[in-house]
Amino acid sequence: MLKQYIINLNRIEEEGKLNSVIILKKEIEDIIQIFYRKTKNNPILIGENGIGKKSIVYGLVKRIIDRKVPKELINKKILYIKLNDILKEIEYSKKLLHKINRILSKIRGNTNVIIFIENLHEIFYKKISKNLKIIKKLKSKIDKRHVYCIGTTSKSKYISYILPDSILDRRFQKIYIKEPTEKQTVSILENMKYKYELFYNVQITSSAILAAYNFSNRFIKDKVLPGKAIDLIDRASAMVKVKIDSNPKFLRKVINKIEKLEMKKAFLDHTNNKTNENKVKNIIKQIIQKKNELLDLRNKLKKEREIIQYVKTIKNKVIKLKNKLELAKRNKSFFKIYELQKKMIPLLNKRISYIQKKEIKWKKLLNNKVTKLEIAKIISKDEGIPINLILENEKEKLTFIEREIRKNIIGQNNAIVRVSNTIIRNQTFSSSSKNKIISFLFLGPKGIGKTKLCKILSRFLFNSEDTLVEINMSNYSNENSIYDFIGSKSKSLNNKRGILIKKLEIYPSCIILLKNIEQADKNIINFLMKILKNKKFVDLDDKTINHSNIIIVMESNIISYIIRERFKQSKYDEIREISLDSILHIFDVDFIKIIDDIVIFNQLSNNQIKYIVKNKLTKILNKTKELGYKVLPLSSVITKLSEIGFDKNFGLKNLDKVIQEKIMNLLSKKILSKEIKKDRILKVRTRKNKFFLTY
Repeated sequence: MLKQYIINLNRIEEEGKLNSVIILKKEIEDIIQIFYRKTKNNPILIGENGIGKKSIVYGLVKRIIDRKVPKELINKKILYIKLNDILKEIEYSKKLLHKINRILSKIRGNTNVIIFIENLHEIFYKKISKNLKIIKKLKSKIDKRHVYCIGTTSKSKYISYILPDSILDRRFQKIYIKEPTEKQTVSILENMKYKYELFYNVQITSSAILAAYNFSNRFIKDKVLPGKAIDLIDRASAMVKVKIDSNPKFLRKVINKIEKLEMKKAFLDHTNNKTNENKVKNIIKQIIQKKNELLDLRNKLKKEREIIQYVKTIKNKVIKLKNKLELAKRNKSFFKIYELQKKMIPLLNKRISYIQKKEIKWKKLLNNKVTKLEIAKIISKDEGIPINLILENEKEKLTFIEREIRKNIIGQNNAIVRVSNTIIRNQTFSSSSKNKIISFLFLGPKGIGKTKLCKILSRFLFNSEDTLVEINMSNYSNENSIYDFIGSKSKSLNNKRGILIKKLEIYPSCIILLKNIEQADKNIINFLMKILKNKKFVDLDDKTINHSNIIIVMESNIISYIIRERFKQSKYDEIREISLDSILHIFDVDFIKIIDDIVIFNQLSNNQIKYIVKNKLTKILNKTKELGYKVLPLSSVITKLSEIGFDKNFGLKNLDKVIQEKIMNLLSKKILSKEIKKDRILKVRTRKNKFFLTY
């Protein structure tokens, strides 16, 4: 009965059933050193779920079995106590409580036993009175050094539960587990690959392993390595396995075609019309052809499935031989080691390689390979990111960012260069791609391209303008605005989530445009400072919000008058220096320093305004070509629209409306009334603030 609650890990490792992967050697060495200490000689592994705490303990077990530890630890047994399961069952079983007490009594003074308790913090928040006795007894044995113990927990749980407990805190030595590096993660996945291949009966490619690391690191931010990469391999393997066991699409199409032909034949037979005899004969021929095709496909599928199963059988043999090899190494049976390592295992591996190479030559109906594409499909489904964006090389793509922006933004070359360089620099020299946050402060008059630049960036970086989150900060200027913006933790405020958190849940990778940032409440500014400093999004409870690559753009036109006044007299760098001096009276110095770049947008010149108007008008008039009308605007029309469409305070914000009212309304009336013919070239002219058409 107790076998399900207390497990001898040494025995499982001897049987070759323990998933022990010795990659994090430093952490295992730290555990060994702690056991040799006089005080605080019980290690506690601290790290998030999925970081590999249990695997480190399994690695220690393997080293003990392989006798690759100091003499003091050679005969140690590690017992895994499933504390959570025990505490659940004790409430219903007095016998279980009695048996566990007896086991703890036997452990007492047995220096060859090390107990392993996963999630050690769970002993504190189980509110069952019967549990208190066993918990006190367990803590007492650890405190009096009657038993060695390895515990695991997370950082937050350690601070909340274990640190305040004086008994456990003085007996346990902390070991913080860091996320493995790329090399370590890939090595862990390579070691685990064979067991996943065997379980799912698939072939996991090297590209899938690299993709599992890269994509999980880029797009999954609420989990840690190697757990999130292993999860991707697991799910992608399951996806391929389902396809192998299911009828492929091409097979279902043939079956559906046969069913349709059978229905058509039945209908014609029912009519008993002699004229249908030839049609029926033709349908019968088609049915026979399709049934032969179906039989052929099923035979091929059967053969392929048999080959896949045969490879699985060979891999099973390889696993058994590897277990025998481990045993031979422990027993130092050198002849057996030679036989297994040099002859038997390589022979089976060659057979597997031969079959897999042979498969490439002939056209397969079933795909049993887990590739980069399968990993990308899982990410796409979970994160809502297009597959083509996931598969693109992120850093290579950025080399074209400046060119892409220049195509659509006129007269802001200096601003474009600063924005492009900042994004490329952050992506290139950032220590990791995890939780990237780039911040900008855009300063300049309205209607000169600040919002448009953000739209271009969202389309270029994240494949959709929907990933641009626009928030007008003039709506968040009072003291309680932070609760609407971020969310509240107070019960009186119903624990609601703010607009920013809601948007991040929908778009983990996005551009956040905070308009009129100077009008935001001080609490919000302080909160943004915290986010930009720590490079991660948190709520008011300091709980990390899942996000990927984020660009925060704070926009203000409060110093537009300076840019307008200095535009013709000063160079860009001079205007920028004056602007920076001016905003120090508006924003705190610490806030300015923490922003990645402050970008000044120039006032547009008359020629630039005309060029923008011409481009905009040409694009709109191209729609008339689809209706068969060719319309050409004269230069005087461009000049007039530039004068009407540009405003000192609002820039070119109203340009679309002006073109609609002055040009498109005129055209639509003429087309509907059939006053103009499709064969002729129409010219738009202007005179005395009025617009008209001529042929």
